[in-house]
Amino acid sequence: MVTPTLDALLCSRPQTLTIAHAQACLPEMQVNEQWQARHDAGELPEGFEGLAGSLEFVWPEERLSEAEARWILDLREHLSWRSLADFVTGDGIQITGMHLEEAARRALERQAPSSEEEAARYSVRPRPLTYLITRHPGAKLWAEEEGITVDAQLDHLEVDRVQDGDIVIGSLPVNLAAAVCSRGGRYFHLSLELPQEWRGRELTPENMRRFGAQLEEFKVNKL
Repeated sequence: MVTPTLDALLCSRPQTLTIAHAQACLPEMQVNEQWQARHDAGELPEGFEGLAGSLEFVWPEERLSEAEARWILDLREHLSWRSLADFVTGDGIQITGMHLEEAARRALERQAPSSEEEAARYSVRPRPLTYLITRHPGAKLWAEEEGITVDAQLDHLEVDRVQDGDIVIGSLPVNLAAAVCSRGGRYFHLSLELPQEWRGRELTPENMRRFGAQLEEFKVNKL
């Protein structure tokens, strides 16, 4: 069911925001040149551990306009990443939705906010950081293959480093997830429908996709 607010937003889509333009503002996945050089020199271990850092996402010169970026962020308040991608580009892919939101925030970083309230609403400030918390090579590679832009990958999270607006991705204990949220961070749980016989085993990215790996945002509060 489409709410009146959402319906009004969908009808107010900027005419300049064509599917082709939206796609041109999204990053492309490329092989990391530094990783390639180390790989060619035989400096990296075999297996999944050696693949970590092999891919990176490069953002294009083309950017969303201010009006396009604000429209996407307003839409994101009502839609999941999958639905956002479906309405803007027609593909309904979760990673596309994540990149659309990131592209909108990147576009607004160049705009001077007209008020403190507007700056707070659209996070017009230095870009928040994204942390991937996992010690599993398969999860690291899955994130890279899925196009998830990560600023730092950590085996363990030190909650004190989380600042307002930062994104934390992982499978954290509920007390740590609550601590992330209490500091103004956003917690995205890496969810899997893992059969009992697979528990405790290292998973490949293909295994993870087979078991429905996806990111789900949770807001956790300590009572």
